[in-house]
Amino acid sequence: MQSSVVFISACNKALLRASNHVGSISFVHNNKYEVAMSRILKSVIVVLSILVVCVTAVQSGERTFDKTFSVGAGGSLRVETDCGSIEIVGVEGLNDVSVHAFVKGRQRDIDEFTITASQNGQHIEIVGRSLRTRRWWMFGGDDLNVTFSVKVPKNFSITTNTAGGDIVLRNVKGSMSGETSGGDLRLSSVSG
Repeated sequence: MQSSVVFISACNKALLRASNHVGSISFVHNNKYEVAMSRILKSVIVVLSILVVCVTAVQSGERTFDKTFSVGAGGSLRVETDCGSIEIVGVEGLNDVSVHAFVKGRQRDIDEFTITASQNGQHIEIVGRSLRTRRWWMFGGDDLNVTFSVKVPKNFSITTNTAGGDIVLRNVKGSMSGETSGGDLRLSSVSG
């Protein structure tokens, strides 16, 4: 119900914007035929504008992923993703690892992005993968926004890798390594 309200609202806004802009298109009219064609052209522009906005609104979506693992201090975490930013925060006295991922974009791209999280003793592994080849340089390429937020015990070893996004590590004590192919690496209150 809510998505249909958003869809109708987006269409109404598009119609209002299109009708405001169509009035600014001017043509020189020499006869009734040209006047009629001008009106038809303006109508086609309005309809196409509405369709573009409405199709875009229908195709976008979002998904979340949440998982918690029971571990103690001194464990390790590896986060690897094809795209997206990673933020890891150490919390004093915490006895678990909580993972929250937020994925937003076109529904097709969201459906083709998988997230897995597993535990082997004191080691936690989180992996984000796109099931199709990313072609950002082509028309219609995916426009996927992925964010991983992870809370760990303060004394924890961290390994991160993202093919496109920032890596933020805060308040963690332990061995750390991180690699990003297209983002910043920001460290705050870390040691190890």
